[in-house]
Amino acid sequence: MNIFWRFAVPVAALMGLLALLSFHFSENRWIIAGGRAVLIVGALVVAWRLDKALSKRVDSLVALTRRVARGERITAPETVADDDLGFLEDNLYLMDETIRERAEKVTTEKALLEGVLRGMAEGVMVLGDKGDILMINRAASAIYGFGEGIVSRPFEEVIRVPAILRLLSEADSTRNAVTGEVEILAPERRSLKVSCVPVRELGIGWGGIVMVSRDITAEKKVQRMKEDFIANVSHELKTPVASLKGFAETLLDGAVDDPETARRFLSIILSQSDRLGRLVNDLLTLSRIELKEQTCEPAPVLLHEVAHSVATMLKGAAGEKGAAIEVRVPEALQVMADRDALSQIILNLADNAIKFGREGGRVDICAEATGNRVTVSVADDGPGIPAEHISRLGERFYRVDASRSRELGGTGLGLAIVKHLIMAHDSEMQVTSELRKGTTFSFTLPVA
Repeated sequence: MNIFWRFAVPVAALMGLLALLSFHFSENRWIIAGGRAVLIVGALVVAWRLDKALSKRVDSLVALTRRVARGERITAPETVADDDLGFLEDNLYLMDETIRERAEKVTTEKALLEGVLRGMAEGVMVLGDKGDILMINRAASAIYGFGEGIVSRPFEEVIRVPAILRLLSEADSTRNAVTGEVEILAPERRSLKVSCVPVRELGIGWGGIVMVSRDITAEKKVQRMKEDFIANVSHELKTPVASLKGFAETLLDGAVDDPETARRFLSIILSQSDRLGRLVNDLLTLSRIELKEQTCEPAPVLLHEVAHSVATMLKGAAGEKGAAIEVRVPEALQVMADRDALSQIILNLADNAIKFGREGGRVDICAEATGNRVTVSVADDGPGIPAEHISRLGERFYRVDASRSRELGGTGLGLAIVKHLIMAHDSEMQVTSELRKGTTFSFTLPVA
């Protein structure tokens, strides 16, 4: 029932009573005046009581709206008054429930978005229409080396990379997504693929830019390695093939009629053929290891037997240089390793030690157990390796002395094969070297 109607009913009743008294006591003015006074007082009392009740309910509604504004949880009563104020109160409870549901939905969506951003490998930054940073994820902070307090700062203050600023400017002016590759130097040298996408806000227009940065440094490195590999393979194959072709043509041109010349040329052809064969075999071996077609199956292996077997195989090569191979491995020491792979690792390392060691030098194959690991090492007393080359040992076709390596019949793949076989045993190739004193290659294996 309307609250004003509830107020009008008693007032109308009083007015009707006043009219009735006026009709019956029209000749007695005092009675009429007194009746009017009583009615006025009664009307005032009724109005006062209604105003008091109305003020109390309005104050209650004001307090309720303040609680809703503060975000307090309010509980609706089972029933409310059936009037305008009751209708308003009921709507307040409904509004509070709606606001709370929407707030919970926004909180859930925000948490989900933050989780997605935290889990992304790409760096994500959201920039406002004035170029200030509104949001940034961990990956972006790591890529650009940002600390705390970066949000709300102007982007140009924290990133001064002209290529990135040009991408942002182009995206802002064209209102189209823009992508480009850039290189940054701090906090470390990185190659990045940066995408800038303008954001349209509903009913407002363009509201800023989302910038996504993907670190492609590793991809670039792999691409360069592939290109270098193709160039190196082409170069390594070109030399023996050209040699074979040249000497064959010389023989066909008449040198075959001279037995001594023919024999010398054929010896060179055989040597180049062997070199070509070694190169192809090493390439195939390395390919099988990298593609995991050649798998390592660890089993208990007597390290002493493998080391002595390698020393026997290299006895002839060592004798040609007057070098001595010494095996210092405990006879009972067993390791968990793939026997064939372990033999190839030690063979390649010892063969290199003989080739690049000094005339009349010494090669030591040693093993020492420490706890549950065994350190296997191959050392020589040769000229040593300059420090700037050590980090690149194990790269395909990388040689410290390229001309000497080819002269000694090396393919440039031996250490790459060793490195990958050691990695297949969950270990790493370690290198220590001192100029004019020698070099030591080592790795660890678990005790069987």
